[in-house]
Amino acid sequence: MKMKRSPVNVFEQIKKVNAYGQEFWSARDLYKLLGYTEYSKFLPAIERAQKACSNSGQKINLHFAHVSEPQKSNNQYGEILGQILEDFTLSRYACYLIAQNGDPRKEEIALAQTYFAIQTRRQEIKTTKLVNINQWYVQVATCTYGYGSIAYV
Repeated sequence: MKMKRSPVNVFEQIKKVNAYGQEFWSARDLYKLLGYTEYSKFLPAIERAQKACSNSGQKINLHFAHVSEPQKSNNQYGEILGQILEDFTLSRYACYLIAQNGDPRKEEIALAQTYFAIQTRRQEIKTTKLVNINQWYVQVATCTYGYGSIAYV
């Protein structure tokens, strides 16, 4: 699954939600999306992202949960093959850090970095609008109750 010019849709399509309504991503799904051909070649990016997470004062286990489960067959019976499949469940922040610490030669990494930059900017704009609205309400309330019901905006 390659990320082609529509990183938002593809990234959101592989998102999962747990029983508590928390979103997460599987590293096994993400490595393909980011242009890696083998999971083992993706692990160094995860390790660098974990280091960045730790260096930023975050708890690694809150964003990178190591999981292992028996590998199932793709046949109609869903047989367990006996091999243990290692994986990580990742928070959105972990996915962001992985994109920032991935192989910069990969187009998919560049697209993922762009996706997260756009999402960050959108959130900054929303936050600024909320702050401005709150300031406006404070101004109206101050003017209404402090200056004889004249609203200066």
